[in-house]
Amino acid sequence: MLRKNMISWPSRSTKKQLVNLAYECLWTDHENGDDVAADDEADLQLLDAEMNFEIAAIKSLHITKVTRKQYESLQKTMFAWWMQHRPNIRMRQVGAKCIGFENLADVTMDDFEKMVYSSCKKTNGDGSFVKHPATNKPMLIAFDSICNYRKAMFNLFTEAKERPSDVFSDRMKLFYKGLKRQDAKEKQEGARASLEGKHAMPFSVYAKLQEEIFKAGKFYELAYTSLTWHLMCRTDNTGHLTLKHLSTICDCLVVEFNVTKMDKEGDTLRNLRRCFSNPYHWQLDVIFCLGCYLTTVPELARNNCPLLFPGEQDSQKKRYQEALSAMLRTPEMIIFLTALGYKPSDFGAHSLRKGCATYVTSGSTGGPSIVAVCQRAGWSMGNVLDRYLKYDCNGDAFVGRVAAGLPLNSSSFGDLPPHFVALPPPDKIEGFFPMVKAVPEFAGVAALCCANIIHHFKKIEALPECDGRTIMFKSAIVSEVLRDRHVWESNLSVGSEAECAKKGSMMNATGVPPQAYIIREVLNLMQAVTDLPRRMMLNFGQLMDERIGQVPHVTPSVLQEKLDEQRQAICKDVENLLRVRGVGGEAVDSAAVESVSPEGYKLYWWKKGKEKEACGRLVPQDFVFPTGTVADLWRMYWTSWNCSKGVRMAPLKSSHTFHLPRNVVGRWCELNSLANEMLTAIPGELKTELETAYRRNRVNLVLVQSCFDAAVAVVNQYRCAGIKATSMQMSTLLKRRALKVSASKRAAADNEQ
Repeated sequence: MLRKNMISWPSRSTKKQLVNLAYECLWTDHENGDDVAADDEADLQLLDAEMNFEIAAIKSLHITKVTRKQYESLQKTMFAWWMQHRPNIRMRQVGAKCIGFENLADVTMDDFEKMVYSSCKKTNGDGSFVKHPATNKPMLIAFDSICNYRKAMFNLFTEAKERPSDVFSDRMKLFYKGLKRQDAKEKQEGARASLEGKHAMPFSVYAKLQEEIFKAGKFYELAYTSLTWHLMCRTDNTGHLTLKHLSTICDCLVVEFNVTKMDKEGDTLRNLRRCFSNPYHWQLDVIFCLGCYLTTVPELARNNCPLLFPGEQDSQKKRYQEALSAMLRTPEMIIFLTALGYKPSDFGAHSLRKGCATYVTSGSTGGPSIVAVCQRAGWSMGNVLDRYLKYDCNGDAFVGRVAAGLPLNSSSFGDLPPHFVALPPPDKIEGFFPMVKAVPEFAGVAALCCANIIHHFKKIEALPECDGRTIMFKSAIVSEVLRDRHVWESNLSVGSEAECAKKGSMMNATGVPPQAYIIREVLNLMQAVTDLPRRMMLNFGQLMDERIGQVPHVTPSVLQEKLDEQRQAICKDVENLLRVRGVGGEAVDSAAVESVSPEGYKLYWWKKGKEKEACGRLVPQDFVFPTGTVADLWRMYWTSWNCSKGVRMAPLKSSHTFHLPRNVVGRWCELNSLANEMLTAIPGELKTELETAYRRNRVNLVLVQSCFDAAVAVVNQYRCAGIKATSMQMSTLLKRRALKVSASKRAAADNEQ
């Protein structure tokens, strides 16, 4: 049998293969009716031992390897103190190594307090104790560091499957409460620094650091720093990223985390972090920094290893911390930090997470909501808020734009990143980034990185000679651009959504707040006012040319008459614009004012109900609700359509109850309720694309049809038998839906009774 052929269990994979083989042999014997022999009994015992080993390995995952190593280091200090000062307490040892207590009941709180006091004294660089300036007594280390000993102590109880006594737990609380108050008292007296630990990195320091890292040619640190800042994450999360975790949606780089420190089970797996490009400062452009790194590591994704930063995952954090510490101590950074009142030791890897969160929340009075910031950083807001305030892509996109350093008080805050209007051939992208061959879904990120490198190429070319510039000029992308620069730059688009659309770009801007669009409208208005004198002078020149042909001179009365005409025309235009935008003003006297909505649809001015003033509406007062199939009304709901009179009408979704006569409000509410129900059946990304296109007034028929196909299951539950969903009349469907909803309400009422 199996046991006779088994010599050893050399590896974990071999164990699993042998376990499966043993189960197969035992199951075959059972099917053939064979009796379980002595060899089979031994095999079962072996399998049971193996399962116990696997289960123990699973249970050990309740804490991470890094945390376990920290506990073991502190416990080693604790065991050494007990062996020296309490030799009567029996210790568990493996060889010469102590691994725990034989009986945790022998450990008293008095011994633990003395161990903490003797092991946690603060020392100087020469090994001497730091003493209180007033009492001349040795001081303890920071309170947060002492708390780690408490965690390590309770971990011993957890691993031993024992529970500390209530007296032990209560005395532990009192002891640490006193330590915390002593720590606060020493800070108040000035004996201890008020802020212990690393500072939050200011935005200016982050920008300068990125510039110096690039000049030094350290592209690993460049990408690692940029991703950690933009993701607002811990450095070990950055080190665990793979190429499959990166993708693109619309105008941003999307990063997905499998697990975080606060979410070991992956409950927030779909909370995608959106990172945005900064087309105006290459130091702050996360996509440019990532592209620079990818050009120097063509061996990525080889040997089926999709890690973004190859090597042992647990070692990436230490590797980056050492590199960051070295960069902060360069002469250029020391001079810069000293001018700001900082020291290199004030900042560490975690300073990026602190600095980004501080900059996003406090860099402006009109920044993102604290809910979106907490969800991006992975912080808990409490049981109630976590339950009711959920993740949304728009809030996270707003956070991403602010973290990118885009000017929040400027219209360029919503500009699109550098991107290709027409994507280059796949073989070109694979030539620039060979890892795309092993991970095809990474092609979108690679194309965006290529576009950002080409966009910032002129600024890099203008830099003085440095290691980073030399490495960039050796890359395949820069070599290709130097050969055909005009071809690549003509295919590149960057700027506002309207400017990119003129070049044929279909990319939409996401995460843009309303004030960015308002600022853009104000700038357009200011430009119109600035051009007003020039326009008036042109009109005066035309007037003088006309008058010269008729009379020998232009009198002051003629000029005054022309000025009055111009003033009245401008006032009328401004008045109509304000009424369309919803700004207050006097009532409209005329029965019908010829004007258009901001989207370009004709407005009809009429009163409704008890209104005393006529309002601009999207439909006429004698509007008749359209009829047709379900597919026709779904298309009219999202896109513009032509009525029987040949007039172009706004989408039915825009014509809410404010715009409609009373006799068609009921039918519109039924259609709107059905459309909202269909939206729930559409996948998230497709739904977001449809809603974004509607807000931008750019919904196309292909997108509408795709969404209808995705939500056809909702229509099928109300349609008549034998009739396709696309050919069924909307009026019939709404009647059947109303009957079904009424029946379900009556059934619910009967169940309550």
